[in-house]
Amino acid sequence: MRIFERITGSMEAKREWRSMEKRAKSLPPRYYEAYQAIQRYLNVTGGLTSWQSSHRVLTVVLELMEQAAFEQKPVTDFTGEDVAAFCDELVKDEQSWQTSYRHKLNETIRQNS
Repeated sequence: MRIFERITGSMEAKREWRSMEKRAKSLPPRYYEAYQAIQRYLNVTGGLTSWQSSHRVLTVVLELMEQAAFEQKPVTDFTGEDVAAFCDELVKDEQSWQTSYRHKLNETIRQNS
């Protein structure tokens, strides 16, 4: 990896992010607001550790919002009434910051014992 990419991040990842955000902003307002709310929830509680994980999860969310908008159905028809539980289910198999820190803590204690 080049030094520039280490400092600024992958330009390809930034292009993908901008493309996703452009798609999201083209949603009708109520679906875009739902996408943003889910995105915020995932950022605060999910703590996904990599761009690849975030990209996978947010792509699923964006595609659901696009489908809901296309069919003019409420978001909850796609997520269920408990949207937080839906989000938690989306990230359950992804590595989170919490998982990373747990692993580091256990490894540190194991090495020092």
